[in-house]
Formats: sequence, structure tokens, C-alpha cells
Amino acid sequence: MPAQLIERASLTGFEAMARAAGRDDPHPFYYGEQDDETIRIFTEWAEDASDSLAFAILATASVLDLDAVVLAGGLPEDRTRDLLMMTRSALDRYNSKGVHLPELHQAEIGITARAIGSAFLPIYANFSLDRDSLLING
Repeated sequence: MPAQLIERASLTGFEAMARAAGRDDPHPFYYGEQDDETIRIFTEWAEDASDSLAFAILATASVLDLDAVVLAGGLPEDRTRDLLMMTRSALDRYNSKGVHLPELHQAEIGITARAIGSAFLPIYANFSLDRDSLLING
């Protein structure tokens, strides 16, 4: 049975590969501690992950009219950029005839997005005059 996207493109796969290669804790990689061996492991993981992401993007674009896909996650900015470029390259290898492919973008906030978002909630809850004013209606 083919693996699910989460099995091939989740960072847990990268972490498992890093641990199997003797890296006890791969988490410092996310905060910029990148040595040659960890980058090699990341690149190996990213080649498989990018192919899976490209397939998912093409499959989704086949049934939904997407303008863009934003690649985000817990990776350092340079590694997210690498994964995005690999995903673009993988997408070019698929037959996309008749499918409008979305633009691929890298998220701008990165690993701190969760902290920034959670810091906003008390401000929104306590100081917003109109609770719907900051929400996108659609």
C-alpha cells in the first residue's frame, strides 16, 4: 500500500532519518545548527518529501482552482527555500497538461508563526472593539 503524504513529507520522517544516522536530537537543526551530515540527511529526506508534495499539489489543483500554495513549517528559512525549489522541480516532472498549476510561495514568518499567532489572541480578545473586524469574511 502506498504511503500517505504525512508519512513521506512530515518532518518526523526527517527526524527519524537523523536519529537512524546517529543524531540523538535533530531539533537544533530547526534553529540554525546545521552541519554537513545533517544537511545531507535533510537533502535526502527533502528529495522524497518534495516529490510527494508535488504530487499532492498537482492532485489538488486537478480538482480545485488554486491560485497559490504556501509552503510553511518548522524548518529554517534556507531549508524551506531548498524544499520549495525541490518541490517546483518535482512538479515540473509531472504531466500537468490541462491543469492550472498554482504559484508556490515560501511562508514569511517561519518557525515563529505559532508564537506570534498565540501572542495575538489576548490582544484580539481584550482590545478589539468589533470582534469580527480582524477576521476575514468570505
